[in-house]
Amino acid sequence: MKGLRLSVWLVVAALFAGPSATASANGGKNHLGEASAFASRIVRLIGQNRYAEAWASLHPLHQEAAPLDRYVECENLTPIPGEITSVRALRARDASVHVAGITDPVRGTKVTLRIVIRNAAIPASVSVVKTVGLVEVAQHWVWLLPAARYTAYLAGNCPE
Repeated sequence: MKGLRLSVWLVVAALFAGPSATASANGGKNHLGEASAFASRIVRLIGQNRYAEAWASLHPLHQEAAPLDRYVECENLTPIPGEITSVRALRARDASVHVAGITDPVRGTKVTLRIVIRNAAIPASVSVVKTVGLVEVAQHWVWLLPAARYTAYLAGNCPE
């Protein structure tokens, strides 16, 4: 069970930078619904080891640090074990988001997700609740590498 919980955290940690807070003026219910759907989609893509598809919606600065071929190669070294059986957005709110590679926080959205994953080797499923940060670039949602992963890619290394 401990290994499965770690797998869930790795899925989430591989995806997004950590939370922060501050209201923004970006808004509306549809805006937040779109952010929730986007975050859920990215979690599913990475959970299914579909890294090239997920990379297409990665922040452009992070795409520069982790070019597509390198990103897919590195992520395939540690594929996500198990299967994500459920991703549900619990809450979305406008907030400032820290983007690795940019000094000041930027206006974005925080989405709190409930992720359920199971592994055939373990009879029980594991559920994790995690808040992820998203930002808009050119009127499209993008996701973010956590700072440590961004730094590793920027240095030409695969993240551990």
